[in-house]
Amino acid sequence: MELNYYWEPETSRRKLLKTIGAVGMLSVVSPGIVSPQTLEGSDEIEPPHEWAIPKYIEPDGTPGYDENGLRFIDYADVMHGVYLTAAMARDSELGNEQYRDGRIYDEEMAPRGERWLDLFALVNDRFEDTGVVARYVDSDEWEPDGVASLRELQHAAYGTYHMHHRAGRFMEHGIDLMMNLLYVPLRFASQVPRYVLDEHYDGGRFYHDTEQTEFDFESQAYGFAAAHAIPYGWIVWLREGGHTHIDKWFGYTASEVIDIAYELKDELDAAWDDERATYDFGDGYTQPIDAVGAMGRTQKILWELLYMHADDEDAARELFDQSVAMLEAVFESDVVQPHGLPSHVEFTADGVVAASDTVDVKRQWEFTSHLTGGMAHTREREGMAMFIDEVRPELGERLGETTDTLLHGMTEYQLDDEGRIVTEIDFETGEVTDDRISASTVGTFIIGLGNCYRAGSDFERPGNFDDDVDEEMRERSLNLYDIQMENTELLEEEFLRT
Repeated sequence: MELNYYWEPETSRRKLLKTIGAVGMLSVVSPGIVSPQTLEGSDEIEPPHEWAIPKYIEPDGTPGYDENGLRFIDYADVMHGVYLTAAMARDSELGNEQYRDGRIYDEEMAPRGERWLDLFALVNDRFEDTGVVARYVDSDEWEPDGVASLRELQHAAYGTYHMHHRAGRFMEHGIDLMMNLLYVPLRFASQVPRYVLDEHYDGGRFYHDTEQTEFDFESQAYGFAAAHAIPYGWIVWLREGGHTHIDKWFGYTASEVIDIAYELKDELDAAWDDERATYDFGDGYTQPIDAVGAMGRTQKILWELLYMHADDEDAARELFDQSVAMLEAVFESDVVQPHGLPSHVEFTADGVVAASDTVDVKRQWEFTSHLTGGMAHTREREGMAMFIDEVRPELGERLGETTDTLLHGMTEYQLDDEGRIVTEIDFETGEVTDDRISASTVGTFIIGLGNCYRAGSDFERPGNFDDDVDEEMRERSLNLYDIQMENTELLEEEFLRT
């Protein structure tokens, strides 16, 4: 395997990593192993492939490209889809012997991890420069063009820091692969959220533009989602101990992050509309469904920060109560249908209603990923606030019921005849209205499915199959894995053409 190290670690440090196994999140890398200065010169890494990823593929197999060039969002979401399937190939999930006789772990986990590194090298080299991510690159000269929006950045660092977090799962496939997955993503995963905080944030508000003039519900939700690796890192650091250079990685100390949390809380409190169970930032009450999910993630991380780092349970509870009201208004409404969620919803005094006649499949699975992946509503651990488990377990139950509904419905409404996830559905009828296969939608779907499938009670991983898991649950859980694998192979074979 050709190494993609940004530097060669010392032998003694390799032994240390071999001893500790999995190392979680960039904030908990053992002290002394690496500092930000170690990554100087990383932009000199040349990607081994120049994959020209199309925006979509027609049902007949014809690729379609954006007239402006190759899109960052397509590369990022394909990378995230490959990441999740590679990381889930551990022996309790896709790599379990009860699924395809364990072949995913034995034969596919390492090659997929290496493919992710190749794809990451391309994204890092062609689209990103010191945290600034280009919206497009020219397909001939590979020159960057434009700057990615906050919505496009909301998952920009997602697959990089989570692949880093899960690098230890690859240990048995070789120390070289594990070390690459552990270290290669670090600079990108810290620089992108740092850029968002530096350039798009001020005084409790995230702005769409770096001039900081355009502010609304979406900028607040997407902005924090794009920057959330930094507060997430400090939360994990407090729970598990961590890197002595974490403030240099992030550019923000713990006290600065807490100040930001209080600024954001003040802004959210001022905008809270108790009657409608949402925020009024002056732009109305109709919002994209994925922005609602991103706002839910914002609330979750903020209340954990204030509980764990500021020891302010009262402030944390206020944010938690807002999150319960907002999300339960969605879960208890008629917008949750088997064929999907509407692309936009409106918060009214009488509840949440559909504000679109379209199911944007990508937005739907972004919504589920925000609420079930990473530092999300499904993550309750010792040392954290534990508000969902101890104060409002119904919120977790309703979230699980919603994801179960969407997963069951996906198998009936959102797949074409070849098992590929489609792009758009009519919210009223459940009929497919756009049967093109979108790179961004497929990648986001894999992330959403992989994050949410165990949030409810209808699906389980094979590592937990026991006498309490009946044959019907086993069958539908393994069928879900088949869908994930088929769509992952679609990304690799049709969009990357590996």
